[in-house]
Order: sequence, then structure tokens, then C-alpha cells
Amino acid sequence: MKSRNLSDKPIQGIHVYALLLFIIVFACILTWIVPAGEFDKSPVEGTSRTVYLAGTYHGVESSPQNPVDIVNAVFNGLVKSASTIFVIFLMGAWVKIMEDSRLITKSFGRLTSAFRGHEKIVVVLVMLLLTFLGAFGINPSIPLLPLGVVLAQSLGYDGAVAFAMIFLANYVGYGLGAYNVQSLGIAQEIAQLGRFSGAGIRMMDHAVGLGLLMFFTLSYINKISRDPDSSLTRGHEVTVQAQEDRAEDVHFSIGDWLNMAVFIGGFAIILYGVVKLGWGMAKFGPVFLAMAVLTGIFGGLGVNGTARSFVKGCENIAYSALIVGIASAISIVLTEGRIIDTIVYALSNPIVKAGPVLGSVAMFLSNSVINLFIPAATGQAATVMPLMTPIADIAGISRQVAVSAFQFGDGITNCIIPTSTSLFACLGMCGLRYDKYVRWVMPLVIALSIFAAVMLAVLQMAGWGM
Repeated sequence: MKSRNLSDKPIQGIHVYALLLFIIVFACILTWIVPAGEFDKSPVEGTSRTVYLAGTYHGVESSPQNPVDIVNAVFNGLVKSASTIFVIFLMGAWVKIMEDSRLITKSFGRLTSAFRGHEKIVVVLVMLLLTFLGAFGINPSIPLLPLGVVLAQSLGYDGAVAFAMIFLANYVGYGLGAYNVQSLGIAQEIAQLGRFSGAGIRMMDHAVGLGLLMFFTLSYINKISRDPDSSLTRGHEVTVQAQEDRAEDVHFSIGDWLNMAVFIGGFAIILYGVVKLGWGMAKFGPVFLAMAVLTGIFGGLGVNGTARSFVKGCENIAYSALIVGIASAISIVLTEGRIIDTIVYALSNPIVKAGPVLGSVAMFLSNSVINLFIPAATGQAATVMPLMTPIADIAGISRQVAVSAFQFGDGITNCIIPTSTSLFACLGMCGLRYDKYVRWVMPLVIALSIFAAVMLAVLQMAGWGM
């Protein structure tokens, strides 16, 4: 697939890993400047949580950090986050093996054949699949978008519809879903909350977000059906070169049906484990490993082919996996330097004055800004949640609400931030110019942001998670 050479490019800046390293060094310097202090903490009966007690901040003996402590903090952060990192690696391996087995490619072809004459149903079904994957922290947008463009064109639509079906549907699930191992799971672990607790509310958030996206997408489809000249890709159409799976040529083998069973069964096991058995992150790893191996074998990749795809999948997701441990080093330095509570004390004062309801909205807005500089959800969770958790305690904000404020702040702006290289790669595949795209998608972003702010205020007033 080729697209016109669009001038749109992401804002080039410092690599996120380098930025985090600078923040770690800055945190180390602060341990020599900022007065050390602590809050008194109290255990919550019947749980493993401890909460910060408002009004108990007091000075303690300082413990300045040095360059050796920085190196140790990065290493200890990686060790501390090992189970999360390896689950992300195994999930990435499964996604790559599934891609190479062409299961989703064939599934799209069968959808087109089964719903010929009912094209909008195909769009909705594809969106449901992609948002489901996003809800678990799986983002296959880049490998699937070329196929999405082929599918959209075969349905009589344009690249913008392909972008909505694949990227935006996945983005809504990733940003609002109840089981995202790459953001929500990490945030709740840091906040000492039960893994994926509060899933019912977050599934409702996800359903509302998906409903808004579907209304947005179907309205656009109606618009370009009435007036093809109103297409966002007019003058920037992409040309399909690769041979796609035509609906009439698609044949599901026994292996494909077995892989479909692996797909459904694997996620059913994870959901059962979380809801009924109280599984933590470490339990997800064996499931994704089994899914990866079985998908490769049933998909006809063979032992060597499965192994090659496995390694490639780990390579593709290494950025998101390792950033968890690196970002954790920030809180380790601040904690060992005994200044993290001092920073919490200073940051919590304006939120305390605003009150817990407005404070929860302020948390959401601040995370939206931070997302511009740390667009990786894993890194942002490990960076901000060690501060947001105690701030929530001091300000009287529920920890569940604080986690949702992080989730909304990280997730909603992901579809417009100019520092996201994956966003611009996907726009280019679909023939979308960034300026036109932002004007088009901004009503959706605003609607989601208003919903998020109202939801946070309502949940806080209702005492959710208190």
C-alpha cells in the first residue's frame, strides 16, 4: 500500500527513555535540595493497603541520593516490575503470531462476504473486535490498518472510516477499558487496589465511549455517502498494491477454527481468573504464552516460524514493556531520598483547597497535559501514580477515582497528541492529513472529555471506592 507523501510528521523531540532518565537525574538532585519529610500512614483493615493521613506531615532526616543510587534505582525498578514487563512481552508475542497466522485477515474477509449489502454492520463488528482487544491493552493498529483500508474501500468507504474502525475503536478500548494490563493494571497495583477492581463502572465508561465513537463514525459514513466530495481523504487517497483476501477466496481451515477457539478461550480464562479467582498480573503470563504457542502451531507457522514470530513480537513491544521499570526508578529515587511525601504535601495543597470533586477533575486535566510528554501509558502510570495515590488520600479523593482520572487523562488525548509516532504512521496509511484529522476528531475528543469530567465528579460525590 502506498500513500501520498504527506508533510505531516510527529513533533520530533527527546526520546521518552532519555526524558525519563533526565527526570530520574533531576529527582536525584532534588534529594539534595528539597527538605525531607513524611506523612503518617495507617493500614486499611482487611486489605494490604496503607493510606496517608492528612495533617500529619513532618520533617525527617534527609537521605540525599547519588549517581550510584540512580543506577541501582533503574535496575531495581526493572526487577520490581518484572512480572508486568514479561506479561507485556508475552502479549506482544501472541499478537505478532496471530498476525502472521492471518486469522484476523481471513476473519475480515468472511465478514465482508457474510454481510454483503449491510456494510455498516461490518464496520460495527470490526470496531467491536478492535475495542475488545484495546480493553485488554492490545494495540494491533499498525499491522491491521493496511487491511482496514482494503476493507473500507471494498465496502465503498474511505481511509477515514478505516482509521475509525481500527485505530479509534482500539483507542477507545485501550483508554477506557476495564482490563488494560498496560495502564490500568499498573496504576491499580501502584494504588494498592485490587487488580481490575471497579470493572463494572469502567465497562460502562467503555460502552459510553464506544457508543459516542460509533455515532461519530456512522454519521461520517452517512455524510460521505451523500456527498463523496466531503471525504477527508479527497486528494490524498491511498493505493492498494498488496493482494488482500477477497471474501469469495477466504477459506477457514481447521487450524483457523482452532485458533478462534484459542482466542475466545484464552480471554475467557483471563476474565474468569480476574473475576472469580482474584488473579494478579503474574497469572496472565502463562495464558498469553499458551495462546502464542497454540496460535503458531494451529496457524501453520511450524515450530521455527512460531519461534521467529515470537521473538519479533517481543521486539515490537519492548519499548512499552521496559519503560515500566525505567519509569519506576523515579519514585524509587524520591522515596529513598525521603522527599516524595514533601512533593505530595506541596502538590496536594491546591487540590485540597479545590475540594475532592473539583480535585478529581484537576487530576484528569493534569494527566492530559503529562500525556503530551509521556505518551506511553505504561511509563505514565509508573511515573504519576506514585504521586497521585497519596495526593488522593490527602485531598479526600477515592483511589479508584484517582486511577480513573489517570486512565481518562492518559487515554482520551492519545488520538490527537502530536508527539505520538504511531498516530502519524496510522494517519499516513489512511491518507489523512493531521490538520484535517484534528478538526474532524476534535468533537469526539471534547465529548469524551466532558463525559470523563462529569463521570469523575459523580463518582467522587457518590463515594465510589471510598
